Amino acid sequence: MSKAWAEDQRLHQLIESQAERTPHSIAAIFEDQQLTYCELNARANQVGHRLRRLGVGPNTLVGLCVERSLDAVVGLLGILKAGGAYVPLDPHYPRPRLAFLLEDARVPVLLTQERLIASLPGHGAQVLLLDGAGERFVDESRETLPCVTGAPDLAYVIYTSGSTGVPKGVMIPHAGIVNLLASVARVPGLVAADRVLAVASFSFDPSCLDLWLPLSVGASVEIASRSVATDGVAMRLSLERGSITLLQGVNADTDPRESDGEFGGQVGG
Repeated sequence: MSKAWAEDQRLHQLIESQAERTPHSIAAIFEDQQLTYCELNARANQVGHRLRRLGVGPNTLVGLCVERSLDAVVGLLGILKAGGAYVPLDPHYPRPRLAFLLEDARVPVLLTQERLIASLPGHGAQVLLLDGAGERFVDESRETLPCVTGAPDLAYVIYTSGSTGVPKGVMIPHAGIVNLLASVARVPGLVAADRVLAVASFSFDPSCLDLWLPLSVGASVEIASRSVATDGVAMRLSLERGSITLLQGVNADTDPRESDGEFGGQVGG
């Protein structure tokens, strides 16, 4: 039996709706930091307002190159709120790959962190720094922006590994990701009481389930640091310490950049 999905909502609106329903619930966690749904929504609104003033609108590609952090979540959501489509760039990619992606995507704006600027290849994008976003965007409105995107408009573009040739940008519209989230929220299922440990690189497509699935149903997402996400022992300890109820993984003998991933893995009872 098919399941009705929120075809009248865009990806960012799913999170905005949660912020209205459960503003004080914990949305995102990273190490000793956390954001409630209200705080996440407000900070992303500030980023969105700045981006929209810079001309970002439907189908505008905006680069995001940040370390795993709450900054990343705020930046991704802010790009969507502005109407743009995010292009995630892993700061640990080889410099030639980053150079290719920046040139190929031709992003007019790049969100990054101050400590990463010196390591980035040359590009023509305008840079916005996300670290210390509360101070850098303090003059921007915290009010939710009017939605300007349609269901066929792009939500994000993620590049393939290039193992079969030149990397290719795969364009995902809002309708596609919203439909997927509605389906996976039903089977295997996720509810507001859950907490997901996000371990996939933001440049790897399964990260969309890591991040947007819990936020779309009012659950919490814990962003694993890179040191945890790349170390099986550290990840196990993180699972044992916390209240994680679900972890998404890929086949152990597969390079994540070359895999479609596999959702699943209930943790605990």
